Amino acid sequence: MGSARLRVEAGAGEKTAVYQEVVSFPLASARSLGDLRRYRGWANPDWFDYACVREQVTEARQTGKVIVFMGDRMNRCAQLKPAMYLRGIEQILLDLSQSPEIADYIIQRVAEFYLEYARRTFEAAGDGIDLFFYGDDFGTQNGMFISPTMWRRFLRPGFHALVELGKRYGYWVAHHSCGSIKPIIPDLIDCGLDILNPIQPDVYDMNRLELKRLFGDRSVFMDPSLSSVRFPSVLLMTCGMRCRNALQAWDQAAASFSALHIIFKPTPLSGTLRYSSMLIGNWVGTGEQELPFISTFGTVYL
Repeated sequence: MGSARLRVEAGAGEKTAVYQEVVSFPLASARSLGDLRRYRGWANPDWFDYACVREQVTEARQTGKVIVFMGDRMNRCAQLKPAMYLRGIEQILLDLSQSPEIADYIIQRVAEFYLEYARRTFEAAGDGIDLFFYGDDFGTQNGMFISPTMWRRFLRPGFHALVELGKRYGYWVAHHSCGSIKPIIPDLIDCGLDILNPIQPDVYDMNRLELKRLFGDRSVFMDPSLSSVRFPSVLLMTCGMRCRNALQAWDQAAASFSALHIIFKPTPLSGTLRYSSMLIGNWVGTGEQELPFISTFGTVYL
């Protein structure tokens, strides 16, 4: 949508990390709805070729893979994060309280684009997709970016529309949000969300046992039991302890376990295998449950 990015490398050798840093916010200086309407960089679903989607899902299905539509890290269906890229983090948060008409316009334009972009993708895929997985970061380590009331006012309509779109095509729907978002979990479930990713137990007010007690019968939670530490720095004993704590907390509830985002290249293979074998071993040992534990990973660089 016109947000310029710069390739950034941090570290050296095998520990080099590469990411795209947003360096300019094209709507930062907009002062009126007229300025927003005159902006020529609004994304258009016509820019994309959807003809290849059916072939891609058919080819993937033949390998036995589960088919997930989610876009990439910088272009997945969202509302708040793209608004931050367009307006700047500080400015869009100010807009929500001081210039709601500007916040409304930007968020609605973003939501309309992603809804149509996803709809055309789903039309092309037909029944070839299993899971619609989108994401928007609503939380920080200590609470939400905005109040629950403000989230419901500005973001819930678009969030609900995305869930309904996925359901209309018969897909499971999952949403990613980092951070502490407990106050809106009932909203997410009421909107029809099937799976919430991730549960970060080491941020404020996201205790596994409490979330299981409140919502465990109505949603599947993805638990990145090693979310706040990098695998290379985790001792195998610590890895085992964290896994055991997670498994005990979610006992008899539907849960998925994963390493959040990336397992970095220097990670010893032995640590990765231990993590996965603990979860798979528990899965095998809980065969009487209708919904066994599932072990998943993010991107693995070995």
